[in-house]
Amino acid sequence: MGFLDAEGNFQVFPKARVNVKGVTTHYGVGYHFHMGLGMRDLELLEFIKLQFEGIGKIYPYPHKVEAHYAISRKGEVK
Repeated sequence: MGFLDAEGNFQVFPKARVNVKGVTTHYGVGYHFHMGLGMRDLELLEFIKLQFEGIGKIYPYPHKVEAHYAISRKGEVK
């Protein structure tokens, strides 16, 4: 078992490309890495982000008492 068994995941999903008229013209591929921990581990998420040279973003959710670290740019996920 690993650190991300329940706390995170990698996602690959179809992503609709919509033109200015709101019409879907084609589909691409979306990439995402996500990790969620309790607010008490916010410093750990910041340390992990630092190890990844600052890529991604941390989203604190105080009302849920948790924080999420997400990387969603294709080049950064690679």
